[in-house]
Amino acid sequence: MAHTLHEHKNQAMRTTIEKTKTFKRCTLCGKEWETREKFLADTEIRLDGYQWNYLKVIDGMPPDGVLVFTHSSGGCGTSLALAARLFKRESVHKQT
Repeated sequence: MAHTLHEHKNQAMRTTIEKTKTFKRCTLCGKEWETREKFLADTEIRLDGYQWNYLKVIDGMPPDGVLVFTHSSGGCGTSLALAARLFKRESVHKQT
């Protein structure tokens, strides 16, 4: 079964995260979150919105948008954009 470009991108992102042992690092203050769950549980992280990629939709591909967060720790306040697919729940059902 052939893999789509989207599946390859997802695998590459998972591999990168596994190698670095960090889910996300703040680009301004350097704070790191080890997992998606720790990132989402952090009270200093605020979801500001979703930006979708309409060009991909026009081409018939999944939207592949980004979620935009603000890290409001102390004087930080930087915006963090993460691919929405990073927050997609993995399927709990195995295909037979």
